[in-house]
Amino acid sequence: MSWVLLKSTVLRAVRYAQEKQLLDLEFRSGAVYRYSHFPLNQYGDLLAADSHGEYFNQHILNRFPVEQLRPPLRKRA
Repeated sequence: MSWVLLKSTVLRAVRYAQEKQLLDLEFRSGAVYRYSHFPLNQYGDLLAADSHGEYFNQHILNRFPVEQLRPPLRKRA
């Protein structure tokens, strides 16, 4: 799985493991979340979306099992 950078104010990058149906999302905060049972067609839809953040909110958030892989990065003072 390699990261694909996104042009988004919410998401920094995405990666997908088709054989395991795992979607990893890296947010601008630095947090990384893994969504399981994520279908390939929705991965394509996410990449093609005009707004990746809007697609996330409407089609991913609270719709798939999720685990946090990395917490948000602390901002430097």
